[in-house]
Amino acid sequence: MSDSANSKNAFTPSADIYKGISVLSSEDWIGLTTFFESAVTDNPTTTELMRAMLGMQKQDAFRPEFSEAVELFVTLKGVGQKFKADVQDKMLTLADDIVQYNDVAATTYERLIELVDRFDLEGAPTPSAEPAVEAKWKALVKVWESDTPSGRSEQIKRNFSSALEQLIEDANARSVRAFALQNSILDNGNGILMRLNACKTAFNGQKQKFTTTLGAEGAANQKLKAAMEKLENDLKALRRKEKDEVIVLSTSPAYLAIPLFGPLILAGVDIGVGADLAVTRRKIAEKVDEVRTIQATMATNERFIGYYNRSNDRFDSISKSIEDLGPKLKTLGEAWRAISADLGNIHKVLSTTGRKSLQGENWFSLTVVLGTAKKGWARVAGQADHFRRFGGTPKKAQSVDQLVELASKKAA
Repeated sequence: MSDSANSKNAFTPSADIYKGISVLSSEDWIGLTTFFESAVTDNPTTTELMRAMLGMQKQDAFRPEFSEAVELFVTLKGVGQKFKADVQDKMLTLADDIVQYNDVAATTYERLIELVDRFDLEGAPTPSAEPAVEAKWKALVKVWESDTPSGRSEQIKRNFSSALEQLIEDANARSVRAFALQNSILDNGNGILMRLNACKTAFNGQKQKFTTTLGAEGAANQKLKAAMEKLENDLKALRRKEKDEVIVLSTSPAYLAIPLFGPLILAGVDIGVGADLAVTRRKIAEKVDEVRTIQATMATNERFIGYYNRSNDRFDSISKSIEDLGPKLKTLGEAWRAISADLGNIHKVLSTTGRKSLQGENWFSLTVVLGTAKKGWARVAGQADHFRRFGGTPKKAQSVDQLVELASKKAA
């Protein structure tokens, strides 16, 4: 872009500013923050948490696969902590940047209008069809372009130029932050994307092993199923025996009809069969306990595989969402850089000595441009403020609609 004082877009937030910051309201962003929040606070990163998640009892054996998974979840927790510190918090800082820039811009625009309004050129016409400030602005520009600009007009020009300096500095700093965040995400050495992909590789590497061992058709479960089948057969035999012994005991009083020896036979039957029935029932109880233990173990394995696979299956979409952050941050950085450059062009023109630097410039309409710009920054700052206050509540908002609803309730 050539140096020009007609950079009216320098004062107004571009579509790219909206596009860059809108990432904080997207489904992808909510998915990212939810995933990493769970990675830090919810995933089983200790033996105790894994036992609790699987519903295990203290006496239940803790399989080596469970320990290996705990180590993987610990690694993922570290990635989640890095995401919060290096990405989430800094993304919210980018929203802060817009809110703060709006405050500075609004104050600066008011100051620019006040500077022009102070200009009083004797005899300068004030057309009734336009605001007095706009008329003064046009008159002031003509004086700047003349061969003999007044000292008063030159002082206003210097003050006008000086007022732009903070906006230029702020826009440039915000551009640097956006690009720095983009680089920290995509950095091949230590970026969040690289770490997440390394974690994804580790999870995928163990998936087949865990499934082969603990899956529904895995070796461990096949062994448990075989043991369960044997127990069920044993229980059937024991219950048949129990039923037979109960029948014997229920019919034993018939021995009393036998003269002389009836009572002795009854006593012998009751003692022998009764004792054996007690043994049978004890064996049944033991077998039932074994069945319950096997069922609990199989349920534990099923919960483990289910949780592990659900975590593993989310990596691809999360990785893609992080990749998509890069271009959006680049867009935001370029938008800030363009604002800084355009304001810099105006500043350069105003700061150059001599009327030739201003001649031929197609100057913008001051009141219209600044009025539109103030409304634009107020609008985008309102959205940014919404994002920074409610974009960090992933567990309470699982969609954009829910996020907006939550924000409305909190703001009420």
